[in-house]
Formats: sequence, structure tokens, C-alpha cells
Amino acid sequence: MLVQLNYLKNHRSVDAGPLLSALCQAVEEAALDPGRLAVPLDWVQYRKNFRPPVDPRRYLWPDGSPDSAHELAIDVRRLQDEDLAAALRRALAYLAGAAAADDAPLVLEEFCRPSASVIWAFNRTFWQYLSAWESTFQRGFLAALPGGVSDGTHPEFWRDRLTAFLDNLDDLDRRGLVPEEIYVLELGVGGGQQARVWLDTFRDLCAARGRDYLRRVRYLMSDYSHDVLRAARRNVAEYDDQVSCLNVDAADPLHALSFLRYKVLFIHSCNLYDNLPADEIARRDGRLYEVQVRAYLPGAAVEAIGDRYSLERAELPGTIQRFLRIGPEYFDDPTTGVQFWADVWDALRLEQRYVLLEDPEVYRVAPGVGGVRLSDLLEDYPGDVRLHLPTVALQSFVNTLPLLHPRGMFQVQDLFVTDLEQYRGAFRGPGKMDGSIVNWLNGPLFRLVGAHLGYTVQIEPFSRYRPKSNTAVLTTSQRD
Repeated sequence: MLVQLNYLKNHRSVDAGPLLSALCQAVEEAALDPGRLAVPLDWVQYRKNFRPPVDPRRYLWPDGSPDSAHELAIDVRRLQDEDLAAALRRALAYLAGAAAADDAPLVLEEFCRPSASVIWAFNRTFWQYLSAWESTFQRGFLAALPGGVSDGTHPEFWRDRLTAFLDNLDDLDRRGLVPEEIYVLELGVGGGQQARVWLDTFRDLCAARGRDYLRRVRYLMSDYSHDVLRAARRNVAEYDDQVSCLNVDAADPLHALSFLRYKVLFIHSCNLYDNLPADEIARRDGRLYEVQVRAYLPGAAVEAIGDRYSLERAELPGTIQRFLRIGPEYFDDPTTGVQFWADVWDALRLEQRYVLLEDPEVYRVAPGVGGVRLSDLLEDYPGDVRLHLPTVALQSFVNTLPLLHPRGMFQVQDLFVTDLEQYRGAFRGPGKMDGSIVNWLNGPLFRLVGAHLGYTVQIEPFSRYRPKSNTAVLTTSQRD
């Protein structure tokens, strides 16, 4: 049995003695080979997530037949609320093929890639009906962030970035190359606070330099949620003549904005990419596996939700599906609908398994992203690892680049892993943030994709502006 003490990197004070004693006893009694069992002990930093505290995972061959390898992932942060001996017995029995990992789980989908899971329908619903969620719980979505403030509105950061942008415009102006309309594109607008900071800061810097660029700015606020766009628009009412709100699919901005090909001088987003569907792969003993998941509700949660909303167990999957299509108004009282939604979301878990990749060389890291192979990413990185493939974020990135002016600036503020070593010893998502999902992003993969397409991608920490910030800033520009 291989026990990995992943939590030690940040939480050395955990007393794992009772856990290890219970684990050894349970494994001794279980009907599986302990030599083929890996037990990662994690500290899952997201208080709400999709993992049960004791999470058994099977390994499968490409044809679906079981391998003899197993994994039992344990979140040491939440064990105090568990009947540990019982949870370990159930998990090991599940790995041996004798029982479900949870008592009477209600499965909501078949096994699939994480990016295709129903959890993303919940995530999309959150942004489509954000105002209903905030009204019901009397708090804005920013309250879920560390400190209740987005790094996307930091004034010093924007002074530095827009000073560099002004330098770029001045250089173009000396050559007579500044276009009559200076297009600025924001992907994912949140509450509109970032747009307001951008416009206010740019106005002040232009005034200090005696420049009149502001009158030429055409600021495009884009999002797939009409609800979000309506609320964000109110935050920039002062700049109404210069701001346009566009309903844009984050996965393919080029589709809606093809008239701006090579014309946008400044593109930016903050905490958008970490909220887009992603997949995961794992390498174990030199083999590459695709992570597959299926969403379920634990038996105890099914009973509690059924009692609270007068629903039989058999009715619950259909009710959830209809809610995701219609929204809170599926219920006679929309507030009750939001509360039902929140209860289901809070209880939702993901069962996970590893399926061996028959030919890793033909595996696509994201739709529309060709020429970049998993071996390119992992060739200089030894040993076992599990990491994200930010499927839709990469798709968005590739479909945004053609909009960028040859001298344009493209920046993304988000949760980027800057080195694959950061995946060792730390859980990087998915986590739950109110009603939405948060995932870390594979920065080295963005560098590879950018380089393949002829762009330079740099990633720098945001901590120079806010100490201990997990945010990083990805900046993309055309190679000279």
C-alpha cells in the first residue's frame, strides 16, 4: 500500500495517526491486493467540493474491464465528521466490486469526461439566474471570494497595465497607426466592476498625459448570461455611449466577433477561465489515464431533499433536469426553486474512475487545438501526476487570438498553475464557489498552445499587488 502524505506541504499539524491505524485495519480485512492500492491523503482547501471525505476510485482498461490497481483518496480536513471505520469499509468493498461506495446513491448521469458532466449545467444556471440566487441569499457572488474582493479591480494593477497600454498607443500614434476606433474586449464581465475600474483608470491616465484616446475607445462587455450583462451595464452608465454589451459564447468569441478580426487592441478577462468546463488526466506507473466522472446524490441527501420538497426518490432526477432547463420559475415560488437548487448543489458529488488511454498521442487537449500532444507537456516531468486539461478555456483562448491586433495586449487574471510540480501535494479543484465551479488552470499547457500558434505566453504572480494572492496574470502577444 502506497500512502501519499500530500497534506504535509501546507498542513503539517494534522494528526494522521488514528486514520492510518484505521486504514491498516480496514485494508487487512478487505478483499483486495494492498500492493496495488494508492492512498493519497489530501487537504482539500475548498470547503465545498464534489469529493466525499473518503473517495474510492477504480482503474479500468480501455475496454472497460477492471484493472487490479485502486486508489483511495482521503480528505484529512473533513474526517472529524465521518464514521471513519465504516467509511473505509464501504470504500474498500466498493473497490473490490462488492458494493456501492455510498448507501443508496442516486446517480444522475453515466460516466463521462468531467467537461461533459451535468455539474456544468448547474454552473451555467448560476450565471443565467445570478440575480435570483443573490436575491434569495442576500449576498453578491463576490462575497465568496477571499476577502470578498476580486483581484480584477485592483487599482495599482490597472494603473500599471494601462500605463503600458498607453505607451503602446503612443508608439502607434508616432507612426500614424492608431485606429479611429480603439476596441477593448472584456470576456466575462461579472458585476461590471472591472469595466468601471478600466474605464476610470484609462480616463485619468489619458488626462494626465493630455491624450484624447478615451473618446475613441469602444468597450465591449461580453458574457453568455443576459442576467449578468444587464446588471454589469448599470455599473458603467457614465460611459454609456462607449460601451456595448454582447451575448458571446466564451468558448468561441470569434464566432460572434469575426468582424473584429485583428482589430482589438486590448483583451482581458478575470476569473472566467477557471469557471469553464475542464478535464483531467493522470499518469500512474508510466501509463496515461483519462479521468471520468459521474454525478450522484448521496442516499442521505436524497432522503432529506425529498422530505423537504415533497418529492419521491424516483421524481428527483426528472425534477432536477427540468429545473436546469427552466430555472427557478419551474417552482410555483421561485425562491423555493433557488433553495431546492442550492440544496441539490450542496449535496452533489462526483464518483471518479481512471480509464487507460489506448493511444495518448492522438488525444486532443481541447477541441480545435491540434499539434500539441500530451507527450509535449509531460516529456520533461517525471513520475506520477494528475493534472487539468482546461478544455473549454483553451478553446476560448485559441478562438480569441484571431481578434487580437498585431500590437494588441491580451491578459487573463486567473488561478494558473505555473509549473506542473504545483499539482503534487495540493488539490487544485474542482471546488464549489457558491453556486458555481472553480478550477485551477494548467499554465504550462497554455504556453505550449500559444507557442504552437506563434504567440509568446508569460505568466506572472499577482502577489506583488496583493500578498498571498493565488491569482496569476497570463499575458499573450505575437512573436516578433
